[in-house]
Amino acid sequence: MAGVETLNAGVPWTCQCGATFRLWAFPAALRAVECKREAAQVMGDEASCYYHANNQAVAHCDRCGRFICTTCDVGIGAARYCPPCVEKGAAAKSIPLLTGKYSTQDALALSIALAPVVAFIVAALIAFPASGFDAEVLGVVAFMALGALGLFSGPVAILFGIQALRSVQNFPVPRGRWRAVTAVGVGALSLAILVAVFAIAMYSVVVEVV
Repeated sequence: MAGVETLNAGVPWTCQCGATFRLWAFPAALRAVECKREAAQVMGDEASCYYHANNQAVAHCDRCGRFICTTCDVGIGAARYCPPCVEKGAAAKSIPLLTGKYSTQDALALSIALAPVVAFIVAALIAFPASGFDAEVLGVVAFMALGALGLFSGPVAILFGIQALRSVQNFPVPRGRWRAVTAVGVGALSLAILVAVFAIAMYSVVVEVV
């Protein structure tokens, strides 16, 4: 059996059937397994582990807040849990990395943020030609799509976008932040446009009254 280093050199191999192929081993095969170091003993007034009174605490559980030692420290994503909370979280399916189901809130937030733009384009393509290309009809369509719909989609997109920015680091596969950032930006822009349109409308009413 060839060694891992030989396989990773990319040297072609010939099978008994006559086929030529190359093999590459995963980098993990070359990496030594790191075992947790033994928990240090409590010295003086140092905090101790909730489950092992004689062990020095090195972190706190992100679920229950109890101090834990290296023996109890269970890292899942960017969070750290104690063993009982891991068991409870797995049973309640409240820890996404243990359920195999992950919420892509960034994609949802971006979809909600762009909904008014898509609605405006579709409505404009239908209503604008049917009205004989009347500019007033286009304005009404723009107000209904970008204004009324943006009043709902803007805050929701911002909320989901911020939540996605906080949780993207726990996603098991590297995932960029551009979706969440774009969703927050578009949502804020929708609200800004809505406020501007409302201010202009109120100003026009005041001017007509005066």
